[in-house]
Amino acid sequence: MEAITLPFLNSIDEYLAYAAELRAERDRQSWKLGRVADEICIDRPNGGKPAPNDFTTAKLARLLGEEPSVISELRNNWRFWNARLDEIPDNASWRHCAECRRRSGWRP
Repeated sequence: MEAITLPFLNSIDEYLAYAAELRAERDRQSWKLGRVADEICIDRPNGGKPAPNDFTTAKLARLLGEEPSVISELRNNWRFWNARLDEIPDNASWRHCAECRRRSGWRP
């Protein structure tokens, strides 16, 4: 990891605005990760145990050092919201979107 530097900021308001930009960028990246998971991970609509050579969200999560539930949520968010990304407010995190998706009753 490279050294982390911050821009020179004069006030708490400037730091808060900068932090909000960072969080928004993190959430934009989460949509990309969800799309990657949707592209490369197999779908098991009938359940069952995947074969050892099947590439699953759990396998992707292990390779990335991430929790499998997070990768699954990002993938499900992508599947639910991908045609409606313009409806998502700029300040909505991927977790907010996951909660809205679950409350809608949508299931993968």
